[in-house]
Amino acid sequence: MSTTLPPAPGGNDAASKDPALPDSGGTSLWKDSFYRLRRNPQAIAGAIIVMAFLLVAALAPVLAPYGGEDLPGRTHITPTHIPGPGEVPGFVLGLDRFGGDLLSKLIWGAQSSLLIGVVSTALGLAGGMLLGVLGIAPQLAFLPGLCIAITALGFTLLGESLREALDPKSRQK
Repeated sequence: MSTTLPPAPGGNDAASKDPALPDSGGTSLWKDSFYRLRRNPQAIAGAIIVMAFLLVAALAPVLAPYGGEDLPGRTHITPTHIPGPGEVPGFVLGLDRFGGDLLSKLIWGAQSSLLIGVVSTALGLAGGMLLGVLGIAPQLAFLPGLCIAITALGFTLLGESLREALDPKSRQK
């Protein structure tokens, strides 16, 4: 037995009358996606952060005052004192324990972080596509639960010694 619903008031498709949605007549998927993203403040904030990160990584040779491996502040380091932010002129964020400028290391590190993110995403995408093509993905659905079970078993069997190894400050005196 088949039943049909009566048409929605004001037309056959109530979703097309929503003023928040663009006119669906002839709009592409990309155009609709960009329209929705422009209306989402969290998406705009995220895009600005990602673009700033990309800009810093791309302009590292111009923005960084020193090279990533340079130790320009090694003369300011003593065995008892490592200058912090603003203590030595020219080193806005201070120095590390070897005399490297932390601002320069932060800027140059953006390139490494970006590379790691892109490579890991590409590997995950390739692996997921391979598993999907081979039809193995549904059989691997047990893996997240297995990882949680192994972790819980480790805490149960090893008890306090595992907790102390992971968090030394939790030792009871």
